[in-house]
Amino acid sequence: MMHISEFARQSGIHAQTLRRYHAQGLLVPEVDPHSGYRWYSSSQLHTARVIQSLRGAGCNVALIRAMLHPSDAPDLLGQLD
Repeated sequence: MMHISEFARQSGIHAQTLRRYHAQGLLVPEVDPHSGYRWYSSSQLHTARVIQSLRGAGCNVALIRAMLHPSDAPDLLGQLD
């Protein structure tokens, strides 16, 4: 598990952006209930990079969430209208 600063360094994504992705439900870390620290697994690095690439290509949050969580796609894609 990596603290947000280490994850930000390895992923190349600013910690503030990672916090926003967490708030948007795109990349959800484990959160220590006592300290509030976010902890990311190394397996989330790929997902973080995919999100960053899709955002760079102009995809909105609802579309990215639908791609990452296909079972939620019908509800999420309805938000695109």
